Amino acid sequence: MKQNHYLKTEFYEKIKKDSIIFDFLEENSLDGVWYWDLENPQNEWMSPKFWQVLGYLPEEKEHLSSQWQEIIFPEDLKKATENFYKHYENPNYPYDQIVRYKHKKGHTIWVRCRGNIIRDDHGKPIRMIGVHNDITEEKYFQEKLEQKVEEEIKKRFKQERLLVQQSKMATMGEMMAAIAHNWRQPLNTISLLSASITKKLLNSKLTKDYIDNWIIKMNNQVNFMSQTIDDFRNFYKPEEKFKEVSLKKIILKVISLISLQLKINNIKIEVNIQEPILLVCLENQLQQALINVLINSKEAILNKNIKNGMILLNAKKDDSFVNLIIQDNGGGIENEENFTSIFEPYFTTKANSHGTGIGLYMTKIIIEQNMKGKIETKNINNGFEFTIKIPI
Repeated sequence: MKQNHYLKTEFYEKIKKDSIIFDFLEENSLDGVWYWDLENPQNEWMSPKFWQVLGYLPEEKEHLSSQWQEIIFPEDLKKATENFYKHYENPNYPYDQIVRYKHKKGHTIWVRCRGNIIRDDHGKPIRMIGVHNDITEEKYFQEKLEQKVEEEIKKRFKQERLLVQQSKMATMGEMMAAIAHNWRQPLNTISLLSASITKKLLNSKLTKDYIDNWIIKMNNQVNFMSQTIDDFRNFYKPEEKFKEVSLKKIILKVISLISLQLKINNIKIEVNIQEPILLVCLENQLQQALINVLINSKEAILNKNIKNGMILLNAKKDDSFVNLIIQDNGGGIENEENFTSIFEPYFTTKANSHGTGIGLYMTKIIIEQNMKGKIETKNINNGFEFTIKIPI
């Protein structure tokens, strides 16, 4: 066991003999000292600085516990009282908390209050000594910092929402082109059916069965067009919740939206998902992420003038994730600097800057931030590979 250092012993003796040393310590290192008679709990001595910190002259206040209890916040008095009883029962439980007092001028003073019970030779609590430290400036600084952080978070959230909208608007152009292609054939069919009915009418060969049959055919075309609009509208719903969905169903819906764009550019797409895979996700956001990746693959194939473009989609499960693997034969990324930048906002490698540069950035936010997943990339033999990992 270490013995007391002689300077410590000497220091304690000087405090006993000379109150100036104690006054110096309180004045320069503390913001108030209190000493409480637990046998007569109404009596409690508070040092002059205790009251000065709270805006009072020492002579304005009596040395009674009720004096400070009148100006402490009620909820903080309750907290301090609970901690006192815990410390009373167990000396190892620290009496240490931050409380608020109402300053004489009306504003709030934040104080760190610490104390320790003094017991007699039989272990009975008889006194309690404590100290105050005024931490108001620190607290106000902390609150300002937290407010600034909150404002920055809101600002970033607003910027990200703006980017989401920009990304959706960019994708909307692709979708509008898809709708135009999807509608052109059924509109042409309806036009031909109408012309055929007119011709039959003029030839007086129009029968009820003929009309019924033609109405069914036209309704089928209209229903197809209506479904296209529903798919488009659902894709742009502003709010959604996590729900269990079929991965293959999501993929097929996405492909239906862009299939004609791929077809007219001679790009084939294959889906190799044998087992039924269910996952809990934000369906519309996952659709947007997949569209962004597929459009990126399409653009890579077109930029490299690949004649027989190919996109492959595979999926598998492990213990933690559903892994969706998207591969293309668009030549991959040759520039190492570009490889590390593809997920940065406004970065694009598309010719003549036709890309917005936010599609893959938003994909990363959707997968990693909104759905707590991961997205990994790498070059493969003749193209590029995305792996989207959704938590199970």
